[in-house]
Amino acid sequence: MAEPVDICVSTGLAGALQAEHLPSEIVAARGVWSEEESRTIRSDELLLQRAGECGARTVEKLCTADHLVLTAREKARLGVFADAVEMESFEVLKEARAWNVRAVAVRAISDAAGEDLPLDFTGLVGARGELRIFHLLKEVARHPVSWPALVRFGRQSRRAAASLALFLDRYMAHLANRRAELHSEVAEEISCT
Repeated sequence: MAEPVDICVSTGLAGALQAEHLPSEIVAARGVWSEEESRTIRSDELLLQRAGECGARTVEKLCTADHLVLTAREKARLGVFADAVEMESFEVLKEARAWNVRAVAVRAISDAAGEDLPLDFTGLVGARGELRIFHLLKEVARHPVSWPALVRFGRQSRRAAASLALFLDRYMAHLANRRAELHSEVAEEISCT
């Protein structure tokens, strides 16, 4: 029999929407705003607090967009609403809420607010999220001037992913050590309602 789910951590890479957030920085969001639904879902306060204790910078909001945000200009437009942009956390937190599971959104910054993405990656990623190398090579051949920016973006993304992996190791160990605390708070919430 499967164990019940205690927590949900929506994690991955995000693009900065504010100049203060630099590549490889780990951010934990108080809430996630959906551009499509024009509403916010809040992260669990205790999980957010524990993320901060493990080195994440607490930010007000992430924006979940329904498309890749490619340009610094679009990032500036979304920066009015949020600190960083990604494509999944709103739906993940919404599903966790539907199942009464505590959830938090944690992301590593892969690209700065003032940076355009070097290519439109929309058609370059497969259904399972894998990079389609042949399509990438075709796109670079069509836009050879994008190569240096693509290399820089790849390095930044790799560093951000490594930073996120180190953070998640600390965070999961920290949460595992405080599992009783998480369970007791859930019990208190249930008994108070």
